[in-house]
Amino acid sequence: MNQDVIGTMSFDRLLEEFLLFLQQEKSYRQSTLTNYYYNLDRIQLFMQNHGMFCYTPDIGLKYYEEYLVKHNIEIPVQKKLLLAITRLNDFYLGKNYVVQHTKSRALLPENYERILNSFIANCYKIGNKERTIKIKHNFLYLFLKDCINLGCICLSELNAAQVSRACLRIKNKDSWAVVREFLKFLVIIGILKTDLSSLIPHYKKPFKIPVTYSEKDIAKIEKIIDRSTDIGKRDYAMILLATRLGMRSGDIVNITLDNINSKSGNLSFVQQKTETAIVLP
Repeated sequence: MNQDVIGTMSFDRLLEEFLLFLQQEKSYRQSTLTNYYYNLDRIQLFMQNHGMFCYTPDIGLKYYEEYLVKHNIEIPVQKKLLLAITRLNDFYLGKNYVVQHTKSRALLPENYERILNSFIANCYKIGNKERTIKIKHNFLYLFLKDCINLGCICLSELNAAQVSRACLRIKNKDSWAVVREFLKFLVIIGILKTDLSSLIPHYKKPFKIPVTYSEKDIAKIEKIIDRSTDIGKRDYAMILLATRLGMRSGDIVNITLDNINSKSGNLSFVQQKTETAIVLP
């Protein structure tokens, strides 16, 4: 469906089209569709109460944050609500449907999960991408597990010694920046009175010299492809998009005929990683 049309829909119509998409394109069962409707239908009342007329993804996340504050709901219910809103937002933005793979991992204590989910909701609000948010969640899950093992029963009682010892246990130093961000968030929402983020060391990744191919190597790669078959022609086209135009693999596999303007001879698409509109010859 045209994204310009979706942006002008009433919330009722948007929800109807979204549920129809889940039913027809993704073969969702009626019971699941009912749960999605139950979770999302209340957004309309939220919009009316706040004088909002046109739905945007930011409204869905604001609703989620307010709902967590006003209602004492269990962690699994929180996750279902957030998933429903995320799927609706992806549909609104025209993003590809991504299957959610759940791993059997023990939940944190409820008071920890509630605060972690609030932090994740804030990450969505400030525009973090889905992949970034998943990485942050995984880093913080491990950090909080260590804090619990070090005797911290409640995050409001977290102290400098526990933070320092938990950080020393972290193997992936990239997570230090995420922990620092989380500790600042705890101060902002009033869980901690003291900002413990200054205890987290700053870590700089070692610089790696990029590996490149020479023009001679690239010519060899292009030449070895068998272009006598349809598959070979397809592979050759994909290789040329990478070697001649510098396109990323994720953008190449998403290219369709709609991206090609035969009159101008241009290839137009939105980069998957940066969401930047690109026009190439």
